[in-house]
Amino acid sequence: MTTIVLSDDLAAQLGADAERAGQPLGRYVQDLLSDVVAADHWDDSADFEEFKRTREGIPGEDVVAWLKAGGPSSGLPFPKPRRIE
Repeated sequence: MTTIVLSDDLAAQLGADAERAGQPLGRYVQDLLSDVVAADHWDDSADFEEFKRTREGIPGEDVVAWLKAGGPSSGLPFPKPRRIE
């Protein structure tokens, strides 16, 4: 078990988000962190080449909004790629 120290504001926001998602806070944060760690381990070199060619991608703010809405446990689909200028 690991303890993470959060600011009061962030803890309150995560607590409210977890409540909306119907999950205990610890489970909610664990799911969010698992998603972030999984995303960090992707080899995205081919994806970047495709992005340079098509200019299509998923903006970070779309992913953050999805995560704040509850991520995978929200039932909402993962954001779709769109053209980015």
